[in-house]
Amino acid sequence: LPAGGKRLLQSATGYKATFKSGVMTFDNGKHSGATPGGLIRGPQVSPAERESNAGLKAAS
Repeated sequence: LPAGGKRLLQSATGYKATFKSGVMTFDNGKHSGATPGGLIRGPQVSPAERESNAGLKAAS
């Protein structure tokens, strides 16, 4: 990973297999060693929201 970052893995129970970009990454809870595709992120702030929030901070 860039800048010596660590890859974060979180365990889950009840899943037989996990696929990313058509490649199996976990099989019966064991990591396959494959790391296909890119970063999976949660919801991000849109540029419009970022600008709106910047205006609120400047007014305070």
